[in-house]
Amino acid sequence: GNEFNSNAYYKSSTGEMFVGGSHGFNVFNPAQIKPNPVAPLVAITGFKIFNKQVDADLSGKTALELNYDQNFISFEFAALDFQAPKKNQYAYKLEGFDKDWVEAGTRNFATYTNLPGGYYILRVRAANSDGTWNENGVSLPVSVTPPFWQTWEFQAGVALGLIALSGVGVRLRLRSVQAQNTRLEAMVRQ
Repeated sequence: GNEFNSNAYYKSSTGEMFVGGSHGFNVFNPAQIKPNPVAPLVAITGFKIFNKQVDADLSGKTALELNYDQNFISFEFAALDFQAPKKNQYAYKLEGFDKDWVEAGTRNFATYTNLPGGYYILRVRAANSDGTWNENGVSLPVSVTPPFWQTWEFQAGVALGLIALSGVGVRLRLRSVQAQNTRLEAMVRQ
């Protein structure tokens, strides 16, 4: 059971490792290492439009206001767990656009293009290096102003205009038919 390795440590039959140091031996038992049970806080740390950093309130208290022509946006986020930050995991979802959560792995950014006008909520969750997820995560409301031709006011105006134009067309046709009937009656009388 007990053996001495040339790597300057001794492993006992119970799994403990005795490592020699300048002031004696250090005892280490790998079986006693427990996963980190604390879910990390998550923060949205950056926002870009057309790959240019934009100063914006990313706290989630107010909606991020965008125009329809700002159609290439990205968000950066971070798990506030620094034990092994390169192993932190992320998932995000833009409610109103994404149907399901996007499991991003260790990638800490999300990119969207050509969002239709509307109201969305970006939700981000994260897990620490041991896989403990913060299920509540963080959220940021996002409002995209549609182009004027996609607003209900414009579409209602177009619909009313078409109805009015159709009404004018019907009246003109009725007058034409009445004038033709009058001419035909005059011809019959002659």
